[in-house]
Amino acid sequence: MNGRALYVDPALYSRVFPPDAGEAAFFTALLKAVPPGAAVLDAGCGTASLAAMLPLQVVGLDRCRELLRAAPAPVQTVEADLTALPFRKGTLGGAFSRLFGYGYALGEVPGWAAAIAEELGRVLRPGAPVALEVPLAHRPSRLQGIEERAVLPGGLAYRFRYLDVLEETAFGTVLATRIEVRDPAGEEWHLAAPLHVYTPEGARAWLAHAGITEVRFHAPYDLASGTAEPPEDCLRAVAVGVHQRKSVRIMLPAQRAIT
Repeated sequence: MNGRALYVDPALYSRVFPPDAGEAAFFTALLKAVPPGAAVLDAGCGTASLAAMLPLQVVGLDRCRELLRAAPAPVQTVEADLTALPFRKGTLGGAFSRLFGYGYALGEVPGWAAAIAEELGRVLRPGAPVALEVPLAHRPSRLQGIEERAVLPGGLAYRFRYLDVLEETAFGTVLATRIEVRDPAGEEWHLAAPLHVYTPEGARAWLAHAGITEVRFHAPYDLASGTAEPPEDCLRAVAVGVHQRKSVRIMLPAQRAIT
């Protein structure tokens, strides 16, 4: 089975990225300001299993048709790209995402940063709460060579590695990464993909470009950890803010490839 199967096989995806009640409660609390009946965007929803656990009117959006087909019946889903959201201006009451930004590194979607920010700013209502989990590091390039290991439900052995720096951006750094998953029977899956890792300043600047202000960072998934400055060792964080009526335009420096 090839590496892409990790993101097109709903059963495997759900085992590698399982939602839980604590995670659902965390996002529910952060989105409590959503007006009753307003739609909330789950950006990059996968199988929408987390969306189904939230007591909100969630619209799950993903690029993978196979994963969307496995979404629970109550959840409305749409196959689309974050750079071209199929919603009218100012119609969404909030937005959230776990693992936001994976697959939207510069090598895959040129101009992704400005395009996604502008689209989010376009479709959100003024005052809409936003909670996006982002890869975060104060010095992303120093992640090279670091790896994360875990044993997932069902005995799946999970390994994630940060590899070479590919590109510097206005908001952080793009690194090559590799995911390896092995089940107890010895079957393996691999996925190599670029990952955009934000700096705290870069995450704030990107969110400002989308008109999202009052930003704080939370460790997933701890409501008590909210802070204006994430800790030094925080590789994942949930950036929480409020969408304003007008976006804050920022100058985006030219992107620079690392050779």
